[in-house]
Amino acid sequence: MKTIFTIILSLVLMTTVKSQIYSTDFGATTTGTPPNPFNPTPTIIDANVTTTGWTGGNVFFTGVTGGAYCNSVANGNGTYSITLTVAPGFTLDISTVSFQMRRTATGPTVINVSVAGIPFTVAGSAPNGSFGSIVASGTATSLAGDVTVTITTSGATGAGQNNRLDNVTIAGSTVLPIKLESFTATSRTNIVNLDWKVSSEINISKYEVERSNNGTEFNSISTLTARNSANYSSVDNTPLSGFNYYRLKIVENDGRFSYSDIQKVKVDGKSLSINAVYPNPASDNITLSINNNSSTEAIIQIIDFNGRTVSTRKVTIQDGLTVKTFNVSDLTSGFYVLRIMTKDETTYEKFVKL
Repeated sequence: MKTIFTIILSLVLMTTVKSQIYSTDFGATTTGTPPNPFNPTPTIIDANVTTTGWTGGNVFFTGVTGGAYCNSVANGNGTYSITLTVAPGFTLDISTVSFQMRRTATGPTVINVSVAGIPFTVAGSAPNGSFGSIVASGTATSLAGDVTVTITTSGATGAGQNNRLDNVTIAGSTVLPIKLESFTATSRTNIVNLDWKVSSEINISKYEVERSNNGTEFNSISTLTARNSANYSSVDNTPLSGFNYYRLKIVENDGRFSYSDIQKVKVDGKSLSINAVYPNPASDNITLSINNNSSTEAIIQIIDFNGRTVSTRKVTIQDGLTVKTFNVSDLTSGFYVLRIMTKDETTYEKFVKL
């Protein structure tokens, strides 16, 4: 007798594209000394990027008006900079830095922008007395750790001049340097096979298979060295009784790491089990993934919150994995239970209809 429990998930982890990595508005009209002016709360920030805020060279804090902050000592020349910290396991690509700037009559006219020391091409200008739109474009890729974006102004011809910065947006994408096509967990008698397929493998050192009994606390159970292969496999020879949760820890050459999604396998000797119900919540259709150790006829019912059977369907369950899709568009919103019955066993799973 064998029990086959397989979860197959197609993962595309190569690139998470964000049109805006970071964006902020420095605030409304301010006079006097603004509080902590170079550390505003960002309105948009990529989930894989954090920052502690702005700093500035030759920053002049008093007498600020017009919803921006001044950079002024003697002639207004100086530097604004922000450091973005990229999450472990990710790299950062930046393509544009856009902002608004204005200057006083003889204030700085030259604007330079760099990302991690890479010069960007600047288009636009800072007019006298009004804000102008400026876009700096370039190619800064595969940036890791702390990445500093710098805006430098120069060319002022008069003393006591200033310029003002506002509405900064940094655009690009965060990238995980691996494309994990699939990660499968298959339970056979007293063992679980773990298999994964990789189509892009850049600077990867090793893979660690981690296991948990609750889906929260994980321990490493095996390690495989990356070998620029398309296919990898590992075996858990001593799975836990009941549900086992597995995830793949992907470790880069510099020690940074990231995780795959969590996969769940049931090891209890029962022949019938529900692998997954998705999407959950569901709007139009719901898919049920069932595992059994032999081919058999089954009855699948949908039961509402009041215990009434609202749908009944007779299906054939195969030896191994069976996937069935149901149209639930006519159901009213609420909680439901799927009941799967064979001549030997009955199992249940909840879902929500939107």
